Parts: sequence; C-alpha cells; structure tokens
Amino acid sequence: MFELTYTSLATITIDNSQLVRIEKISKQRNSELDVTGCLFYHAGRFIGILEGTEDALEMCFANTKQDTTYKEVSILAMGRILERQFDQWNILFCSKEDKNDAEYRLLLENLHALTELADKRTYGSRVFWGAVQEELQGVEAI
Repeated sequence: MFELTYTSLATITIDNSQLVRIEKISKQRNSELDVTGCLFYHAGRFIGILEGTEDALEMCFANTKQDTTYKEVSILAMGRILERQFDQWNILFCSKEDKNDAEYRLLLENLHALTELADKRTYGSRVFWGAVQEELQGVEAI
C-alpha cells in the first residue's frame, strides 16, 4: 500500500458545481482502482492525498497531470504505508460561495481545527494536513 500527496493549481475558475463534478468523476475512477484519499480545494489550489497500490496511484496521478483543469501538478510526498487513513474521506473545500458570513466563519474555524486534530500517522498525511493548514493561514473569516 502506498500514499501520494500532491498539489496543483486550477486553470479555470472553480465553483461549487464544478467541485461536485470533480468529486463524482474522482469517486468513480478511484473506486474502480481501489484508491482512497482526500482532495482539498481553496482559492484555485488543490491539495490531494491518494492511497492504494503503487500502480493505481501512478494511474490516478497521470490522469490528473493530463487533465487540463489543473496546472503545476507536483508531488509533495510519496511512500509506503501500512494502512489507509482516508478511506472515509472525499473532498473538502473552503469557499465563500453560497455562504453567509457566519457560515463561512464557522467553516474556516472547523477546517483549522481539523488540520490540528486529524490523524497524521504517516509522512504523507502530515504533509497533506500541513499544506492545508498553510493554505488556510491568512484567510480572513470576514
């Protein structure tokens, strides 16, 4: 079992409906390959972590690199793991879209807390949550 943590930038403006589409496509493709993980999105930046066989991760990552929705796709960490940590995760996104000030503030507070409290047993998961935490630094709650 392996994990791969990566980052990329969006080449287009991403709204909630596009995130739902990305989630649906990823869920289907990842399920077929027995890949689990989590994808975080904020302000044009994606941070992802994938878990599965080395071959499956290479296929997923190759698909991401070829997808014109993303640019500057790069690996942050890759390595062997003993067990999955993200088998119940899917997509997290931080967006002001469709939220009032109180909802957005609560979302930010919850995401900040999650980066502190999430299980970080592997190097890749520490890199993932650290990158999410770094992305959220300086984001004003309103």
